[in-house]
Parts: sequence; structure tokens; C-alpha cells
Amino acid sequence: MATELKVLQVSLEDRPGALAEVAGAIAAAGINIEAVLAYSVGGQTEAHLAFVDGGAARSALEGAGHRVAGERNAFVVQMEDRVGALAELTQRLAGVNLSLTHLATNNRLLLSADDEESLRSRL
Repeated sequence: MATELKVLQVSLEDRPGALAEVAGAIAAAGINIEAVLAYSVGGQTEAHLAFVDGGAARSALEGAGHRVAGERNAFVVQMEDRVGALAELTQRLAGVNLSLTHLATNNRLLLSADDEESLRSRL
């Protein structure tokens, strides 16, 4: 079973506290961040944050002065914590152009693909 989320991409200065400001704006709006991936390249930080309600999250971010640079759908897949679970899932997803795997923690995998319908049909 997969849960559909909205992933918002926010470009930040690569400096201490930048991600905390984004997280604080989301928390102040009472919105839960379901998953996050942030990385820095060349003095910029890209944060990909996943939400159940992407519209509310976008409003909170923009209301706090943050620019949302991109938006896409993604899916959280609850996985069993056992040998072979990832192999079975990725075999089902063979042929889908998975463009981003945002986060893998313990037994959850957040997936996003250019061909969203193909991904959805295999989950």
C-alpha cells in the first residue's frame, strides 16, 4: 500500500539555520513534514520536503518568505523489515523511470517518478 504525498523543493542559502527556518515555518502552521532530503552544492542547499497537504505547506512556506522552486507527487511505501523486501519492491517497479528516491528510513521508502501513473499502478 502506498500513501501519496506532495514534495516541495525549496532552495536555500547554505548556512547554519536555513533549514531550521523552513522547518519552523511549517511547524508554526501546524503541518507535519512526512519526509525530508536536503543537500548542499556550490553554496546552495536544496531541500525536498514531503507533505500530506502540499497546498497548505506551500502557503506556509511562501507566507514565511520562502520560495517553492518545484513541486511533484511522491509515494510512501510501507515495507516489511525483512531480507528481500527492497528487492521485491524494486522488481515490481522495474521499467518505471524512478527519478528521485527521497528517503529511506527503516522500513519506509519515498518514491517519485516522471511517469507517475506507471509508478502508481505498480505499488
